[in-house]
Amino acid sequence: MYICTGRSRAEVYDEIWDIGLDGMIGGNGSYVEDHGEILLHQLITADQCRHVVDWLHSRSLAFYLESNNGLFGSEDFETAARPSIREYCARKGKDGAGEMSVQDVFPEMIFGGELYRDDVNKVSFLLKSYQDHLDSVEEFPDLEPGTWGGKGETALFGDLGVKGITKANAIDVLLNHLGVSREDTIAFGDAKVDIAMLDCCQVGVAMGSGGDEIKAMAGLRDRGCGCRRPVPGLCASGACLKRKNGGKRMKIEHLAMYAADLEKTRDFFIKYFQASCNDGYHNKKTDFRSYFLTFDGGSRLEVMHKPQMEDPKSP
Repeated sequence: MYICTGRSRAEVYDEIWDIGLDGMIGGNGSYVEDHGEILLHQLITADQCRHVVDWLHSRSLAFYLESNNGLFGSEDFETAARPSIREYCARKGKDGAGEMSVQDVFPEMIFGGELYRDDVNKVSFLLKSYQDHLDSVEEFPDLEPGTWGGKGETALFGDLGVKGITKANAIDVLLNHLGVSREDTIAFGDAKVDIAMLDCCQVGVAMGSGGDEIKAMAGLRDRGCGCRRPVPGLCASGACLKRKNGGKRMKIEHLAMYAADLEKTRDFFIKYFQASCNDGYHNKKTDFRSYFLTFDGGSRLEVMHKPQMEDPKSP
């Protein structure tokens, strides 16, 4: 199980790894890791970083640099980004959004660090208006521009990363390394940047909180569940599957997964997806253990563990 995210590795905190991830795709496809082995890592150049930093400073746009060595905030990001951070948290349905700070969302962000760097995956910056994003597209033809925190003119942040990267290409790198076919993959996504990922995998699942574009390509019709999950994952009451053989749609009734740490995985879904859980099952003869997690709408996730399926130690 792998996350495929816009985050850099420094932003994937222990509580995420603790659910039992085998690795990650980060930077929207610029970084691939499997059990601690780095398979791909593309960076923007030091000259590109300097150009971006100088341009953002000249426009008084607060920003942060995303590196596997840390997140490096500009001098004014902590205060300037606070309203947008609170709006972003509100859109994600996070409790206490109106009181959130930058440090709450990015607890390990570094301030006062070097901003001219050669280890940067991408740069995120605060949008004063959507025109800032449009101007970045024109200013940086050698980089991959994007936005996040909202669709189109409601976007809160812009970003600039390695030119030509996609999550689909990164998935192919990972599958080639694992010796696994696309036919054995399933992907979950909720944003336009995830479309290539869902399209390349055998089964693509768009969450109920996703945008119209990803719902359309994944065969999803929003059922009005109102689900706004704080982390990417399964919208248990609204998610549908799109299969390559004709685009048939179905509601997910029961999904099962093995986990290295059963209790941490259970607690993750209770905390972030408001799942309810049974008392668990334990076969004392085989030491097989499991929990059933039930989500709004009735869909269930079974998390399981047995000793003979322990993950190999990371190198």
